[in-house]
Amino acid sequence: NAPEAVPGELEWEVIYVGSSKTQAHDQLLDRVKVGPIPQGKNQFVLTTKRGPDPSLIPSEEFLGVTVLLIRVKIEGKLAVQVGYFIRIENPEEENMDVERVLRYVLAEKPKV
Repeated sequence: NAPEAVPGELEWEVIYVGSSKTQAHDQLLDRVKVGPIPQGKNQFVLTTKRGPDPSLIPSEEFLGVTVLLIRVKIEGKLAVQVGYFIRIENPEEENMDVERVLRYVLAEKPKV
């Protein structure tokens, strides 16, 4: 619930964390600006144009758990950041096909 109207724009970023060791592998999946935002209850649906590029993720960190970050900026300043854990599994233990990996977003437990 927005206690008052936001006259400018909110900038939303969707970032895939490619490595737990360095931000060098983070990938900006999409960025969108919306606004102005009226007072009251508002809802936004974010859909990225593409998924992460597997070639930019270290092979030893491709499977397992990572994070998807949603950042909201107001006038270029970070206002809020929410992280969602993602579990990535290979359904075929014998062969690794990046097109067939399964990603499970743990949307019920975001970290603010």
